[in-house]
Formats: sequence, C-alpha cells, structure tokens
Amino acid sequence: MDPSHEVWLLLRSFAALIVVILLAYVSLRFGLPYLMQRRSAGQVRRLSVEEFCPLDRNHRLYVVRWDDQQILLATSPDRVQLIQAHSGPPPADFEETLKKLRRPDAEPGGTHATSL
Repeated sequence: MDPSHEVWLLLRSFAALIVVILLAYVSLRFGLPYLMQRRSAGQVRRLSVEEFCPLDRNHRLYVVRWDDQQILLATSPDRVQLIQAHSGPPPADFEETLKKLRRPDAEPGGTHATSL
C-alpha cells in the first residue's frame, strides 16, 4: 500500500467517526427530550412506600401509596398478597391502618394479616 492510499483511508475513517458523533449528539440533544416529552404526556401515577412493618424474618407488611390509593401489601418469599386497598386521605399512622384490618372476632393480640 502506498502512503497516499493509507492517508486517504485514515481521513475517511476520521470523517466517518465525526459523522457518527454528530448524529449521536443531534439525536441525544433533540430526539431524547422529544421522546421523554411524549412519554410523560400520558397519565403519570406516583408510587411510594410509606411504611413497612417486619413481621418475622421472611414476612413484611407494606403501606404503599399509589396516587390517591393507599394499599396494604403482605410479602413472603414466594408471593405478594393484597390485603386492603383504600382510597382517600391517608390515616394518621401505621397503627391506625393495622387497627382497620383487625377482624371483630380476632383475638386481642393479633391480626389476620400475619398468617401468610
């Protein structure tokens, strides 16, 4: 290969690299905000874990807020169980939510949520 041919290949490689970098910059600068704007145009739902209560080593209760719904979930190593879903303002604390779960015929010290 003669030196002029090598220089020509090197210049073509740099030109191709510059074109790829410019395309990446343009797509990130203008395309990504457009895609994010379209994605957020739909209904956005907020999900947050408000509190959790460990029952034992493998079982937990979670109070989850999803928009205006408050959800009480029980988890174990093999499943997640919905215990209660409540719409409206959140209760004052976690104990109030647990009191709502107690059955009238349940023994004084426990709730039915602990039997996973």
